[in-house]
Parts: sequence; structure tokens; C-alpha cells
Amino acid sequence: MGGWLQQGVTLNPADPNNRLNAPVLFNDRSNDYQLNQFYVYFGKQVQADRRKWDWGARVDLNYGTDSRFVTVPGLEERGDRTPRWNQADDDYGLALPQAYIDIAAPIGPYGSTFRFGHFYALGGYETFAAPDNFFYSHAYTYAYGQPFTLSGGMWFAKLSPTLSIAAAGTTGWDSFYSNLDEWGTRLGILKSFREGKTTLALTGHAGRDFTGITTPDGAMEDTRVWASLVLKHYLRSSLYYVLQGDYGFQDGAVVTLDSVNNTVGFGDASWWGVNQYLVYQWNEKISSGLRVEWFRDDGNSRVGVPIEYAGSGPAFNGSDYFALTAGVNWKPHSNVLFRNEIRWDTSDVESNPAVPGGVSGVKPFDDRSDDSQLTLASDLIVLF
Repeated sequence: MGGWLQQGVTLNPADPNNRLNAPVLFNDRSNDYQLNQFYVYFGKQVQADRRKWDWGARVDLNYGTDSRFVTVPGLEERGDRTPRWNQADDDYGLALPQAYIDIAAPIGPYGSTFRFGHFYALGGYETFAAPDNFFYSHAYTYAYGQPFTLSGGMWFAKLSPTLSIAAAGTTGWDSFYSNLDEWGTRLGILKSFREGKTTLALTGHAGRDFTGITTPDGAMEDTRVWASLVLKHYLRSSLYYVLQGDYGFQDGAVVTLDSVNNTVGFGDASWWGVNQYLVYQWNEKISSGLRVEWFRDDGNSRVGVPIEYAGSGPAFNGSDYFALTAGVNWKPHSNVLFRNEIRWDTSDVESNPAVPGGVSGVKPFDDRSDDSQLTLASDLIVLF
């Protein structure tokens, strides 16, 4: 049993009237205190072995402002995605990020583990658990481009000292069960090289998922494909580099309007992300890091407004988001972590005045009036 308390503040010199750092998520409140995670977990760790059976289980609970991003239909929400026990207009809530059972079987050279329930998606580089990330803020790729959690059944096994694989059948992205026919297949492989100094992880998921569009006939689902490749390499024992590349594709995620023929159609959307991290450990207590990221949202289905007009183009032109983050972590005690960062975001996304009813000058940041944003953020994590 264990957990942590994470709380922080993000200063935004532009002081937006809506008090939001959007489209930056998680530490999204500007010039305001946030209790992001009061996180508790308990369970039994499974031990995979090629000679015997074993079992394990785990349940995680979180209260705070981060819970909004991991509530899923079938658990914290009903099948139609309406809240079950949290308030829709409340920043704070209670979430169940993980609840699963593990069964270890003597299958394979090092044994196999079968997991059933609700669990972290285990793809990409960043994760929901605050202590496992170097930065307080999250990359766009994590916030918009990949699943936070999956539900279903997963098998994973170590095939050699340097090779592990995993496969899962899921109920789609961030869903336990819903009113839609959501399902998916997840595959993953992890390979280490040079005595563990270099690791390469490839994760993919394909299936049917909620497109984000709801019509008078109800919510819509269609095919979604996502893949993430993460390379981590230790340049020195105290210095490591991470390169992450993601790609996603969603059928039917863009609304296409033809006012001349009075028709409505649905187009495809795709997104890419490239993140780089460089982290140096100065000593046992202090480390510094740099993150450079680019996220492209073709069709504006992940971050923006996914509407296109025949003859006059999309509701918003542009699709690129860039962010540069630098930070210092200080760990005065093994159970205490201070994270400090400065982050600069910019984007070429802007409203298209040529569309019906369109206006100019609507941009992503500072009450939708600016194409860039500077934030300074600090948080404190206390583990127990």
C-alpha cells in the first residue's frame, strides 16, 4: 500500500481572464493552486515464474484535478459518458485509474502474466502517475495523442533477458464499457541493448473508438490506429536522452459541411508527435531536464475544432503545436520531490474568417487571443 500527494501552481504572466493555460492540460489552471493528485494504491504484486503459478491484484484511487482526465465510461461515468459520481462542472473529482487482477502462469522461458481489468495504457513515455514523470506539465502527445488507460485482458512475458512482449484485447481508448461498439487490440515490444544502456519500446493499438462527434442519432465510433516508438539511451550514467515518435489516425473524426447541397459528411483525421527529452542527474538530490516537442493535429480533431466547410476550408487553419520546457527537480528527502519548470508554447492554429460565420484572430492561448504562451510552474510531491 502506498501513494502520494501532489499539489502545484502554474504562473501565467498573461493572466488570462478564463484562468486557463489551455490547451496545456493537467496543470491547466493559471495563477491558481491545484491539488492534482491525492493518490492511493493497494494490492499484491504478482511474481512471474516458469515453474509455478501466482496471483496479484491492484486498485488505485485518485482525488484531485487530474481525475477529470482519466474518468471513463463504465466506471466513473455511465455508458453514455455522463458523470456517475463526479460533478460535470467541478475541477475536482474521484477516479479509479487502475483496478485489475494478475495471474502468473508457468508459460514461456520466464513465465507469463495475464492481467484482467482496468489499467494504464503502457505506451509512449509519460504516464498519469506524477512521480514517474520528470516534468509537472505534460507533452501534447500524452495529453491529446494517446490513451491514458485501457480495459480488458492483457498478456505479457519476458522472452529473453533483453526482450519482452505484450498483447491485449481492449474495450477501446479510455473506456471500461460504453453504449458504443468500442474494441481494440494492443501489441507491444520492449528490447534492451548494450547491457541495458539503450531501450527501445514499440506500442500499437488498433480498433474502433469514439470519434468525439455526437449526432441526433447518438455518439459515433469508427476505426482508430495509433503507434508509439520510444528510444531511451544513457549517454553517461548520469545523463540520458529520450526520443518519442507517435502517429495516430481516426476515421470519421472531422465534420464536413456542404451548405450548397445541404449535406453533412465525416472525414478522417490524423496526428503526429515528436518529443525529445534530455535529463542530467547532478547528484542524489538535484537533476535538470529539457523537453522539446512538436505535435501536429491534422483535421484539428485532437486539440481544436474538427469542422470543414466545402469551398471555404476548415474552421481553423494550421495544425502545429510546439513546446519547449526546461526544469530542475530537487529531492531533499527520498519521499519528497520539488519540480520546477519554465515552458514556452506556440502554435500556427488560427480561426478561418472565410468560413460561414467565421471571424479572425481566434488563437489557442490567452483567452484564445494569442499564438504563444509562457508559463512557470512548480509542484510538490510527497510519497507515503
